[in-house]
Amino acid sequence: MRTASSRTARDVAQSTRRGLAMLELVLSLPILLMVMGLMILIGWAGAFKVRSQVHAREAVWRSIHRATIPGAGQVLPGQPGDVPPILLSVDRSPGQPYIQPPTAELALFDSHQVVRGPVLIDPQSGRGIDVNRDLLDPNLGLITGRALLERDFPLMASLPPHGYQYNTEFSILDNRWQFWQMGLASNRSRRTLGLYPDFLGLWTRITAEPRARFNRLAAQLEVVNRRQMDLFDRDRELGAYHRRYIDYYPNPPRGSRTCAPGELDAIADQLIRRIGIPRPRTNLQQAGIPGRLSQDFLDMYRALRDQARLQNDAQSAAAYTTLIQQLEAFQASLVQ
Repeated sequence: MRTASSRTARDVAQSTRRGLAMLELVLSLPILLMVMGLMILIGWAGAFKVRSQVHAREAVWRSIHRATIPGAGQVLPGQPGDVPPILLSVDRSPGQPYIQPPTAELALFDSHQVVRGPVLIDPQSGRGIDVNRDLLDPNLGLITGRALLERDFPLMASLPPHGYQYNTEFSILDNRWQFWQMGLASNRSRRTLGLYPDFLGLWTRITAEPRARFNRLAAQLEVVNRRQMDLFDRDRELGAYHRRYIDYYPNPPRGSRTCAPGELDAIADQLIRRIGIPRPRTNLQQAGIPGRLSQDFLDMYRALRDQARLQNDAQSAAAYTTLIQQLEAFQASLVQ
């Protein structure tokens, strides 16, 4: 009887099983290649889906730019670098309502005064003022951008559907909420004129009296010699020294657009205090515009006098000293 240590090489070769590894690899290659091809197709599908979404957003945002506002359904040209074939379009037609109408219960809830706010009533006719419902209706301002992208499969072209095809839509709201779309001059213009169509006539009638007072005041100011008023905003001497003009006019405070008599009186009181508080005064700041003007001229003449003394110009220094003495006497008369 032979032991394990006495086994020959022939016995070892006969006991080892010969496998079919190469054959199994060859048989599994088609499956592996198909899985790899499907992975590539799925990756390309995700990439082109994102690309179509980007193009749809680009189309709709390009359409709302002030310089390039297309009509409904207009086809936009592609940009350099876009993957052809691609088709960009914009649709401004209302189409399907973006916001569905409320139910009967919600309609009753919305009609409550606490929810919808007070109703504006014309004081003369006694009827409610019409509201431009289309102005803030988002359904009318819905813009849809579309991107149609078609691309053949990079691999396995015979596999149905033989390529990618994406028809992506992206919608935004742009319903005349900018001042230039509403025909207004700036952001500070009254949007109530666009929200209430009948308000323009009411506004003209309400502001008729203040406008007449303003026109009378403007006519009185035009009679005054303009050269005498240059001291307040375009004095040549101060402009040459400071290298810019200084505006001393008392501008009205912010939010002073009103027609109420009480508010107009308060605004007038503020303007009077800016011009100068009536006597008696305790300091130069209460003198208003005269105090500020005299102080600026005094600072300028003192600086020019010091420069003249450094340049040994006794004549100019004496002239500036005379002007300084006059201004100091004028300031002393203001604080009394």
